[in-house]
Amino acid sequence: MTRRLATTTLLLLLALGTVPDQATAATGPTVDQLVQGIQAYYKSKTDITVDFHQVIVKPATGRKLKARGTIYYKHPNRFYWYQLRPDKLHYVSDGTVFWKYQPDQNSAEKFLLKSTQLLYTIRLFFGQGDLKKGHKLSVGRRESDGAATLTLVPIDQRVYKKLTLIVDPKSFAIRETMLVDPDDNTNRIRYQRVRFDPIPASRFRFSPESGVNVRDFTKPRRETPKKS
Repeated sequence: MTRRLATTTLLLLLALGTVPDQATAATGPTVDQLVQGIQAYYKSKTDITVDFHQVIVKPATGRKLKARGTIYYKHPNRFYWYQLRPDKLHYVSDGTVFWKYQPDQNSAEKFLLKSTQLLYTIRLFFGQGDLKKGHKLSVGRRESDGAATLTLVPIDQRVYKKLTLIVDPKSFAIRETMLVDPDDNTNRIRYQRVRFDPIPASRFRFSPESGVNVRDFTKPRRETPKKS
């Protein structure tokens, strides 16, 4: 459950599938044009820093949760997701292990990064994953500002049901993402102040302070001996 919540909050698995290109000059780029444009734009971006505004809507409870913070990403597998408000929350990975740290609760959880889908999702958020792999794709256009939309519906929907990328139709930069999880919760993230300056490796290291309650999920569980 913890791994799934982490993947959903950050809010992004596996065979090839696309729908026919239906876009026209009036609606914007086709599926292939949009995918190629996004991947070309981000191909040379090895270091990405963005400020984010996040809104999560939970239909089952009618709750709307808002958060803001900063995301640091270094290709191919290091990231630091820092939520500043409403509560401080840190997701940190050096490419091997992944930490979830909640200072207000004095708790930290440690996972092997390969055991989660979080890196895959973050790479999709920045156009650096294989957008076609494991998804059915469709394109559209947002009427309010003319932004192009690329919707990815995964074949395996255990982690999320749908991911929509809102894209600048000229530069192919991703402006927003909207993810719908298996419980129909909607996670919308809007990006601001995008920077491509080099990020020091130290940004992706985490070591809990003395006194922090740490749960380590990187170690294999010990089986309880059966009574004879």
